[in-house]
This record gives sequence, structure tokens and C-alpha cells, in this order.
Amino acid sequence: MTWPIELVGVNGSRVSYSEGEARAALAGYAFGQVSLSWKPPAGLPPESDLGVPPSASKRYRWGYWSFDCVPASPSRVSVEDIVATAALNTGVSGDAVLGLDAIRHDLNETLAHIPVTTTFWQLQARDFGERPPAPDTVSWWAWRAWALLMGLHGVDRAITHKLLHRKRPWLFPMLDSVTTAHLGGVRAWATIWEDLTRHEQEFAALEDWFATLASAHDGVRLTRLRIHDILLWGELSGDRPAMESLGRQFLGLL
Repeated sequence: MTWPIELVGVNGSRVSYSEGEARAALAGYAFGQVSLSWKPPAGLPPESDLGVPPSASKRYRWGYWSFDCVPASPSRVSVEDIVATAALNTGVSGDAVLGLDAIRHDLNETLAHIPVTTTFWQLQARDFGERPPAPDTVSWWAWRAWALLMGLHGVDRAITHKLLHRKRPWLFPMLDSVTTAHLGGVRAWATIWEDLTRHEQEFAALEDWFATLASAHDGVRLTRLRIHDILLWGELSGDRPAMESLGRQFLGLL
């Protein structure tokens, strides 16, 4: 293995992580906690005890427990899938929910054409160009799933990718407007594929390391696609320092 991992962006920009930094960021994202913001509603009678604080004083800082750890079928789409994307700060409207409900049959049929075991990193770079791949190929059906969602009113890039990733986190990348810009817009999927291919051993090692950590704390494993997203998003959002700091605390490195 050759560290650091470098996630390459447009104009040669790079996001770099050493092994220790990557582990800390992942641990912080998944297990980092902050103080729970709570205060009793105004106007409660003091003698009623209605304003007694909840027993919890902490909450998780990011969406691992409310998104990654929520069970999902890889083949059947439900309204709950689009609602779950709100855990990652997507703005989900009633129109988006009703639109998804209307196209569930089409989306389920599309996913049925893609073997459940197919992974993103098993595909070829040419599958992620600006033009769709040959019809009736696995990659064509992956594009079709993307197009079905992107065509819905009220469904944007972030909701589309987060919903598809929820269905098959080993196949569909995670993207939002921030990470897409870094990854080169229409080349985003291809850039992710290149990152994962160039650092295949490093991402596989992070997958295995995090799976062991998650198992010890009743969590779920993360695929290298999700790991890539967390590391890149952490840097571009400005949350990386907090992720690494909380992660080091959780891992007992401070």
C-alpha cells in the first residue's frame, strides 16, 4: 500500500489523507457526538415537570446512524428510501415523495436488470463517459436508474445519488453539488472510479478496518464508495478537522 490517499479533482486539486487521518475522520463521522440542543418550550408551568430535560445529553454529529445504519432492500424502492435521504440534509418535498411513489415500479424493474453483486469498481472507466454505454448492459441500466430519478420534479443530484446509494452502496456513488464540482461535473463518476482504482489496496484496507470497528460498536460496515464520499465531503465541507478530532477522541488517541 502507498499512503497517503489522494482524491484528485479538477485543475489538479487534491485532497490528501494519511492512513491515520482517514481512520480518525471515519471514526469521527460515524461515532462522534456533540451536545444535544434542547430547552423546554416557553410558558410551561414550573410545577408541572413538563420541562424536565430528556435523559440524553448527547447526539451523533453526522448521519451514519440515521442513514447508513438504517436497513434497506437492494432491489425494492419505497417512499421511506427518499425520506431517509433527509438524514443527510437533502431537502425532500412532498412533490419528490409522491413522484418517487409514482415511478417505483419502473425503478424496481430497472434495478432488477443489475445483478445485486455488481460493484462500482468492477465496471470500466468507459462506462462513465459523457455518453451512455451500449443499451441493455449493466452500466446502461445504472444510467437508467439515475435518469429516472433525475427527471422527477423536486429531485436533484443529491437526492438521486443518496437514494441510489442507499439501495446499493457498493454500486452507486454519493454526490452532491459540492463534491460534484470538485470531481469535474460530468466526469464525477469517472473520477471516483479512478480514485478507487488507483488506491484499491488502501480503500480495501479502510473497508476492513472500519468493518471491525463498526462490528464492535453495533454499527454497519461502509463500502469504499461511501468511504470516498465521507473523506472528500469532510474536506470540502470544512468538517474534516471536527471529524478527525472527534474520531481521535473516540479511538482513544488523545
